[in-house]
Amino acid sequence: MCGVLADDYDLILLDCPPGIEPVLPQAALAAGQAVIIVTPEPVSLRDADRVAAELVSAGVAELYLVVNRFRSDSPKLPGTKAQEMSESLGLPLLGTIPEDSAASAATLCGVPVFIGRPDSPSAVAYAVIARRIP
Repeated sequence: MCGVLADDYDLILLDCPPGIEPVLPQAALAAGQAVIIVTPEPVSLRDADRVAAELVSAGVAELYLVVNRFRSDSPKLPGTKAQEMSESLGLPLLGTIPEDSAASAATLCGVPVFIGRPDSPSAVAYAVIARRIP
């Protein structure tokens, strides 16, 4: 299906469930690049490391990192700063999505935050990251 869609679109995004699921190897077959989303928690970083290894072994050429639910004012565990996470995983950092009540409200309403609250911090961050995707 991705091959058919590629004729009409410059970029096709496949949103896969977190962790290593059976769908991941199938999605990797169609992917030339991948964006791995993490939260600043040790368990998320461990999962991201495993997913990155799985994607590389499946032949995905380019991997990138986005840190979601990031709070610059929260106490930091070692290795949970965005740049530290990027370095520890060996993935270029596309950006961070801040913890934002507008994003939570949008999720509950079923409306993307960049449509419902385009001026919110998370919507602005999504737009910046989207422009950085090569």
